[in-house]
Amino acid sequence: MKIADKMRAFRWAGGLLALALMLPACGTEDGGMEPSGAPANGTGAPANASGATETVSRDLSSNVPYVPWQFLTAKGGTAGGATVYGGKAYFAYIRSDSTIGIIIETNLSNSGQSPTTMTLPPDIKAQYGVSLVVYNGWLYMFYIDLQRNMSMVFTADGLNWYGPGALDSDPFPGNWNCPPTPVVWNGGLTVMGCGVNGWIVELAVSGSWSTGWKVTGWDTPNNGPASYNKIGAYVWQGGLYIAWADTAHNNQLYVAHTLGFPGDWRESAVVGQQGIPSLSQVTNGQLEMVYRGNDAHIYKTFTSDGASYGQAFRDSASTTNHAPIPFENWGQTGNWVFYIGVNNGLFAVLE
Repeated sequence: MKIADKMRAFRWAGGLLALALMLPACGTEDGGMEPSGAPANGTGAPANASGATETVSRDLSSNVPYVPWQFLTAKGGTAGGATVYGGKAYFAYIRSDSTIGIIIETNLSNSGQSPTTMTLPPDIKAQYGVSLVVYNGWLYMFYIDLQRNMSMVFTADGLNWYGPGALDSDPFPGNWNCPPTPVVWNGGLTVMGCGVNGWIVELAVSGSWSTGWKVTGWDTPNNGPASYNKIGAYVWQGGLYIAWADTAHNNQLYVAHTLGFPGDWRESAVVGQQGIPSLSQVTNGQLEMVYRGNDAHIYKTFTSDGASYGQAFRDSASTTNHAPIPFENWGQTGNWVFYIGVNNGLFAVLE
């Protein structure tokens, strides 16, 4: 199905307002199914946090709403997606009417910003959240439709989108329970998601066909790990690593990895914190976990071996109820992150 003919595209002149102030921490928005409450130590931060950090950028504006003259907002209780494709940053989110909005940022230099906005056709609607991934020269978007089916659309130019809609041979039709997380793995597309009873599922996608396996291997007595929040996923050091908030352990953060055999997963680490995680790599080779903590701020921590994570650093200026999404590497110690923040606004920050 070609959906390009029904596409509505909006282009704006000029860049974003220059950064004047960092946004203060402002409490939490409606988090939907995502966890809330104070950390166990009652301090508003993980026990090993070293205090607040505020980041100021030289290119993208930190903690400043995208398209501020319009203040685009996401639907409450939903998560966003982001990636870089063709030298442009793409930010996807679910609008208040459940349609999918996209911001295309064409200027990733230090000379300001030049965003344009568009909306996919009104018959394409999503819930929970949307995710983006680049594969074989195409930009793919995965989402859960209003019937709770796993669905996707894709584009070669960022403007003309195509898609089969709901995937064929879906192992959990009508029963997906969190935003999908796609990665390029073993030469193809793999999507991590939450199926029946929150079971974490590895879904291999080929064309419009899919084959799924529950994540099992070390947690057999509990029938595999489960979560109702977005799964973090990244291919690192020859393995596919995932991180999740485990529902059986009070949303504690766990990490597991597989070396390529379907269903053969190994627990890698118990991070010792609570939150909603994403994974990415920084240029020094470490794996970075960026997560939304229980105080609604964004945290980051790193590992060199996949088994032990170091000190957690808190960004007190970034406030969200959702998974922060890394989309562009920055130097040795951080990634640019897209997140849905205060008043469901759309923000980017260097973490």
